[in-house]
Amino acid sequence: MSENEEQQPPRSVQLPAPALGFSHAQILSVESGIIHFQLADADGNARAEVNTAPLSGEDADADVAASILAGLTPSLSARRTALRLRAKQRRREVEAAGVIVDGAPLETDRATTGDLTKTLMLGSIIGESFAVDWKFADGVFRHRTLAQLQQMALAAGAYVQTCFSRESQLLAAIAAAETAEQLAAVAAEIEAFEHPS
Repeated sequence: MSENEEQQPPRSVQLPAPALGFSHAQILSVESGIIHFQLADADGNARAEVNTAPLSGEDADADVAASILAGLTPSLSARRTALRLRAKQRRREVEAAGVIVDGAPLETDRATTGDLTKTLMLGSIIGESFAVDWKFADGVFRHRTLAQLQQMALAAGAYVQTCFSRESQLLAAIAAAETAEQLAAVAAEIEAFEHPS
């Protein structure tokens, strides 16, 4: 900090519209024309710390907020990348939600489907007499024959594939979007991605 600059106490700047989930910025310091601030959500939870140069002219809250928003506004390419990652994350969340098979809740996360595949491989070696006590998502063990295990695997596999198909549709919509508004609409679709019926 130079002799001409004074350390200013932290102040909060309300952002005119929530930017990427942030509602206000707490300015931590201003040194050599660089604003160091902390972004927070509507509940006041700190989410990120960022540096930006203020706009020339006044150090008014509106100028500072505009500078912060300009620094937070990603390019369409960056938004597409972020949405592709979110679509994958959301698909994984929905994918792991599970399905009901013969009235029992079956987990469909990767570990469970992997265990089911290994169990089926063992069953194919042993033959039709193969049976196990499978622990379901509700914590209850249920006796399952080879035929029932195959039915479970088919249901889980079809469900997981439906989730991947929805992610594929969302990725195509992201690629086709040409404006920030179109990408925002796809972002809403991603968040609305629920358990396929």
